[in-house]
Amino acid sequence: MISSTRKTSRRSFVAAALLAAFAAPQIPAAAASAPAAAPATAGQEVPAPATRVPLGTKTLHLVDTSRQDPWKPSAGNRELMVTLWYPSLPSREPKAPYVSKPLSEAVLDSDVLAGVRTHAVAGARPAPAPRPLVVLSPGFGMSRITLTALGEDLASRGYAVAAVDHTYEAPVEFPGGRIEKCTLCDNVKALQGR
Repeated sequence: MISSTRKTSRRSFVAAALLAAFAAPQIPAAAASAPAAAPATAGQEVPAPATRVPLGTKTLHLVDTSRQDPWKPSAGNRELMVTLWYPSLPSREPKAPYVSKPLSEAVLDSDVLAGVRTHAVAGARPAPAPRPLVVLSPGFGMSRITLTALGEDLASRGYAVAAVDHTYEAPVEFPGGRIEKCTLCDNVKALQGR
């Protein structure tokens, strides 16, 4: 059993990292690093948010050096990828990609989602105002990318939103293009005899 002090400490670490991230530089996603041939989905977008408020997004790589990964201790420290969405100052920069080609292939066994765009600008400056933070967590086996439309919609309504990927519970892409697959999904399939 984990003590309440330890739980509070972990929550404080995550909350502080997310709140500090709005001032941190953008970690470039592999999806934005190199132009690729336009897939059939080029020009398509995720569903539009409720309002036309300018939106920004950042991708964060968080590492908890105080503990090992609970699902794969041999991997070392617990690593998480988080996407932030927030109301931003207007920007003429292009909208962020929905997903990189390698992550689309890891999630769907197809690069079909690689050409889809979002409604947020990567690294856009946040609009100056205090904001309530909403943390989104996808279901088992699902990637945080599945929460993009919801995250953008909440951000368009004035919230700061963070969607967390759970490493080894879904395919996760880290900086540099490293993809960690859903190890637990494979374990569940093996237990079910598939």
